[in-house]
Amino acid sequence: DPTFGTQGRVTTALNSFHGIATMCLQPDGKVIAAGAFGPGFGLARSNRDGSLDATFGMGGIATTDPPVGYGGAYPRSLGIQPDGKLVVVGIIERDYYEAFELVRYNMTGLQIVSAVHFDAAVVGIGGSWNVTFSGSNLTNRTYFDVRFRSPGSTTDQVALNWEQGTSATVDGSRRDSR
Repeated sequence: DPTFGTQGRVTTALNSFHGIATMCLQPDGKVIAAGAFGPGFGLARSNRDGSLDATFGMGGIATTDPPVGYGGAYPRSLGIQPDGKLVVVGIIERDYYEAFELVRYNMTGLQIVSAVHFDAAVVGIGGSWNVTFSGSNLTNRTYFDVRFRSPGSTTDQVALNWEQGTSATVDGSRRDSR
């Protein structure tokens, strides 16, 4: 993907990370990676272009120390709840045994689309249709990208900033290249 980093690749120096153990993709296209960070869990969030997301944690990195009395913490899996909260599970060490730790992060800025509704219509070249997006945290400043395939093609195409807001009338005459 040429829009991601340089020629589709990103290398990010994450001081104090001891390797990435798991990752997930947010509905808005941002990528979260988790690994051991010092004694605790470390999370790094990248924007859709591969740069660290400065709105997440401190400069794109969030850390959580293990509970008092525990040693190292090692994330093993992470996921996103329907309400946008991030859940990380991993192993924590104490003396001669291991336990698991479950941590939930409140991702207040995450925009989640829970439904897309297209009004029934037969649309010809140059025609238009109505679409409504529903979900948490959506505003009139929310932008949507669309991934599509032309008839008979096996190649996906992406239209960035396809629409803005929670609903729109899509005018086919201005979208003829998409």
